[in-house]
Amino acid sequence: MSDLATLVGSLRNYLGDSDTPYRFDAEELETSLDTALYMLLRRLNFKYTMDTSGTITRTSGATFKVDSPPVVEFADQAAIIIQAAIITKSASAWDSSWDVASWKDDEISYSNIQGARSKDQSIATDLQLLEDVLKRRLLLGRVSQMMGFHEPLNTVENL
Repeated sequence: MSDLATLVGSLRNYLGDSDTPYRFDAEELETSLDTALYMLLRRLNFKYTMDTSGTITRTSGATFKVDSPPVVEFADQAAIIIQAAIITKSASAWDSSWDVASWKDDEISYSNIQGARSKDQSIATDLQLLEDVLKRRLLLGRVSQMMGFHEPLNTVENL
């Protein structure tokens, strides 16, 4: 059991998998969360490390806004959940891609191509949301006065 197991419920809600019996196994979702963290390490500036047993630690020297616990900052959890959803949906779409078909005879027609398009659109929407979340998280601006431009000029810096 990894430290990301606490996010399985949030991932399940994001995927809309709320009715029992669940569509996705908890272990499968936990694996998606672990993989998501590995995939996002570079985008999160390598703030976390994970060993083979799934234990996550904060990288020394990384800047965190909130002390541990939890190990994974709340602000980073959204990106991990969205990335895990992309992984889970992509695997599901790949598994069902062989079932996409369309046929028609004189009386009956059948097509599930639109269902495949809907899955692809859902993944594309998640990718855009992930980009938006990461941009807002990583590109936070800071507003402050420039040194040397206080009235009277340069007296603040004792020059």
